[in-house]
Amino acid sequence: MVGISIPDGGEGYTRVVISPVPNRELGYADVGIKTRRGDLSVRWTYQDDGVRYEISVPKGTVADLRLPGVDQTVGGGNYTYICKE
Repeated sequence: MVGISIPDGGEGYTRVVISPVPNRELGYADVGIKTRRGDLSVRWTYQDDGVRYEISVPKGTVADLRLPGVDQTVGGGNYTYICKE
């Protein structure tokens, strides 16, 4: 649903893959994980113009984002995307 996974070599949340799968029946999802590096969270909600993703990556973690129309690698920080369904 929120699509947080740890790839090989990403132990200790040094690297994560974020590939959420929104579901209109649920309407939204909001998950946070406390790691030793900080808080990792993914939230998605439906909007009129698509799906809004709010992603927080702790400092020292690399995240591979796999969203509709977005295939990006980011470091620690807060990110917001609005993607078409």
